[in-house]
Amino acid sequence: MDGGTDALWCDSCEPITDPDWCGEEKRDPETRYLLITEASSLRMAPENMNHYASFHLRGLREHWLRDFPAKRPVFLSRSGGPDSGSLGAVLWSGDISARWDILEKQVAEAVRVSCSGIPWWTMDIGGFFVDRKEPWFWRGDYPRGVEDPAYRELYIRWFQFGAMLPVFRSHGTDTPREPWAFGGEDSPEYSFLRNIIALRYRLLPYLYSAAAQSCQEGLPMVRAMLTAFGNDPELRNLADQYMLGDALLVKPVIRPLMDGGNQTAVMLPPDGWYDLFTKEFHSGGAALTVETPLDRFPVLVRAGGILPLSAGGCCTDELHSPADELLVFGGADGSFTLYDDSGDGMGYLQGEFLRIPLRWDDLRGTLSFGKAEGSFPADVCLRVSVIRPDGSSDTRSVRCTGNPVVLQF
Repeated sequence: MDGGTDALWCDSCEPITDPDWCGEEKRDPETRYLLITEASSLRMAPENMNHYASFHLRGLREHWLRDFPAKRPVFLSRSGGPDSGSLGAVLWSGDISARWDILEKQVAEAVRVSCSGIPWWTMDIGGFFVDRKEPWFWRGDYPRGVEDPAYRELYIRWFQFGAMLPVFRSHGTDTPREPWAFGGEDSPEYSFLRNIIALRYRLLPYLYSAAAQSCQEGLPMVRAMLTAFGNDPELRNLADQYMLGDALLVKPVIRPLMDGGNQTAVMLPPDGWYDLFTKEFHSGGAALTVETPLDRFPVLVRAGGILPLSAGGCCTDELHSPADELLVFGGADGSFTLYDDSGDGMGYLQGEFLRIPLRWDDLRGTLSFGKAEGSFPADVCLRVSVIRPDGSSDTRSVRCTGNPVVLQF
């Protein structure tokens, strides 16, 4: 930690795992349960097994804050309970294989985890196991790794999905994962990956504000259709698309181009929605087919959505606080709370943050900035653009010093 470590990776944080991995083939769930219970009972009472990861993380957090009280605890953990988010843990889905059917299941997994109230979840982008080898669990489809154009296509789709999760990370064995390993600077694959990274950095003010909302209100960043639109029978059973925060609807592409992945159907909730990339408006309440060449995937913004963006950068230290730009998507009223803090430490619990409530009145064409909360600096210059369903737009500049401001469009 004294060397500059900002987070700890807690792998194999279960009481015992041998029955999950051993054997010539994957065991059925009941057999695994019986073997794990039997093996774990040598070390603890079976009723304590499910609590093990929670106590493991709790111990890490308590000792972290004892020894490093000025740093915010962050753990990447393979296991955890419903309290994992409050303990500072990011859970991930373990060692998965590089296949299209696994990518599809990971989308559903993200939705299921969010329904359990777990706010921070991620996965091994591109699959941990890429090659196919003798152990039953080493079941990727791409022994040539990045040398195989088919794997590069799968990886880019996985990368797009990963960029629209609370935590964006690539990890695995068998093949390199760096963007330049997928081609030179003039290759389309390198360009696609670089553009996805740039999108993630642009969205960080929105994502950080959504993360703060999750901490304050308990609402996960990833929201199942059941969570966001539970009264709509056409939407609530969908597990292949989700909301990311209040404003963004995400539908990962889970098919190769040659198997229909060049077009992706999205079920739009009621009201209006904009394509994030083209700003084209679509009426809600129906299915929308989106053209999805390899450099595109469906991300839609709710009418009334307010999207804070950064100007971009190569690391978070280069980003301006709390944002550089606001995009307001007209067609409905909307609200958003822009949030920022130091990004580290525990001062946010003592009021060291900036929170600015924003409200869009569509009929009046006004964007209202409420009085800033918190002791974090509130001198903010923003470029504000309003995009309307007819394709027209207006842009204004505003300086917020913490006092209420109304911007007329």
